[in-house]
Amino acid sequence: NIMGTLFVDKLDPQSGTSLELGSSGDTITIPSGATIANSGTATGFGETNTPIFLATLGSTQNNISRSTQTKITYAAEVIDSDNAFDTSTNRFTVPSGKGGKYMFIVSASAQMPSYDPQAIMTSLYKNGSQVAFHQYFANEPDFQNDQDNQVPLVTIQNLSAGDYVEGYINFYQSDGGTGNIQVNNGTFFQGYRITT
Repeated sequence: NIMGTLFVDKLDPQSGTSLELGSSGDTITIPSGATIANSGTATGFGETNTPIFLATLGSTQNNISRSTQTKITYAAEVIDSDNAFDTSTNRFTVPSGKGGKYMFIVSASAQMPSYDPQAIMTSLYKNGSQVAFHQYFANEPDFQNDQDNQVPLVTIQNLSAGDYVEGYINFYQSDGGTGNIQVNNGTFFQGYRITT
């Protein structure tokens, strides 16, 4: 055992292409003020943030009944790292071994007729039950009758393998009529794992 400081400009493996520092259980310390400059590929550090998915509306979702929780038909996949979003059921299911804390955004570009709108609500459902919602009221300055209103919900949920989540919308209005969801950049459902 030799204790001390080794001064070299470069370390290369004696044979092959793999170089190992320390042994299992060791702590490799980078002192304060030092910088690690990476020009290659770093693996095993930080978060991988998968599974990750992004789904959009396949076509305009018309004639949505008022005061009814209606599933949003996000039927077009843009990203699906683990093949965990099902476009036939419009739901994301946590794959085996991928439980943890997830960030979700449920967004709808919603349009209400000019009857008597009061609010639009987007929701996240987990295993068939509402766990989060965002309500957009008709008295908010940007609310528009017969025009697109983006109603985004952002939430973090703790999920286990096999849990599934879905996006829902509810149009609250007292004078009848139905609502629509438009196909544009304001309508999407996305999520990713933050940590285990």
